[in-house]
Amino acid sequence: MHWLRTIHAFCIIKTDRQMDHSEGKGVLVNNNSLYENYYVCYASVYDLNELTLSNQNKTDYINELDRVTNVIKRFEKVFYHQALETCKISVHLNLFSNYFILSFKSSESTNEYNRTVFDKIQKDLCDIQYWFSLHDVWINGGIAYGPFYNSGDINIGPALVNAVLASKDKRKPFIYLHDSIQQTDYDYIDWMFECFSNDKDQIAPVRISIRKTSCKHFSGYSNKYSEIKTYFKETVLKLGVKK
Repeated sequence: MHWLRTIHAFCIIKTDRQMDHSEGKGVLVNNNSLYENYYVCYASVYDLNELTLSNQNKTDYINELDRVTNVIKRFEKVFYHQALETCKISVHLNLFSNYFILSFKSSESTNEYNRTVFDKIQKDLCDIQYWFSLHDVWINGGIAYGPFYNSGDINIGPALVNAVLASKDKRKPFIYLHDSIQQTDYDYIDWMFECFSNDKDQIAPVRISIRKTSCKHFSGYSNKYSEIKTYFKETVLKLGVKK
């Protein structure tokens, strides 16, 4: 977590352009500040680091790692943010290793948290998780709202730190919500329910991907991906769909 400490250090440097962070909880930023308020999602391929360390000398797993890497590269090139198409919400993507940062900003909203804007962003993140699931890749992460700065590959600010912290120690393949995201039902984005309730034809492809995952025999897969199977079964049950 050395890089996280570095990011946090950037966030607290005193300058003549600094604002009151107020713990980064979606506060208004000063017009002269380095930061603007963004919705920031920090995510990674679910437990890939731990699985890599457990299987680093196994040829089959190295091939799997290559496959996942190619899926991530393809995501950057082909994923279309359809949910944001007509909403005047800009999105910026940075990829590094098996991590990525998505930052969202609405050109029409005020510089405050806006539930309507977040609902559109949440739909986009559901689509992203569904897209990855079709390629047998599962995502874990966090999302926060607040002060953030990005320029090219530079991404710093309290919102990014809070997005990382929202997913810290969370062991399920979800994007978790920081307190700056005003949500009452869950502390994570319930992407399967959102996708399946909108289009039940999306259930079968995800079921196939889960079966592919369950057939892998790398160290740690069976325990970690049992969460995915449980989540899928619970979601189908809520929707009243026969398995």
